[in-house]
Amino acid sequence: MGFTWYGNENCPQPECIVCGVKLSNAAMVPKSVIFEKKVTIPNKKLEASYKVAELIVENKKPHTINESLILPACSEIVRIMFGNEAEAEIKKIPLSNNTIRRCVQDMSEDIEKNVVEKN
Repeated sequence: MGFTWYGNENCPQPECIVCGVKLSNAAMVPKSVIFEKKVTIPNKKLEASYKVAELIVENKKPHTINESLILPACSEIVRIMFGNEAEAEIKKIPLSNNTIRRCVQDMSEDIEKNVVEKN
C-alpha cells in the first residue's frame, strides 16, 4: 500500500513511506467502503449477460464486440419486431466490457472448481 506505522503498537498510526506524512486512522478507510453501492440485476438480465459472454468466448471474439455490435444489433431487431418498450428493456441488460469479463471469469472459476472436485 505504501504505508507503514508509527507510535504505540496497541494504537498504530499510518505514515506514508513516500512522503512521510502522518495520517489519522480514519484517513485509511478504503474509499470503496465509504462509497459502497450495491446494484441488483434481475435474474433474466443477468442470465442474458452470461449467455452473451458464453457466445463471445465460444466464438473467440474480443469482449468489446458486445458494446460495438451485439447490443446495437439486438436493440434494432427487438425494436423492429416488438417496439420501443421492448428495446428499452434490452438496453438494460448489463453488457459492458467489464461485465462480460466478470462473467467469463466467473464461468472459468466455476469450471475449474468442478474439475478439481471431480479429481
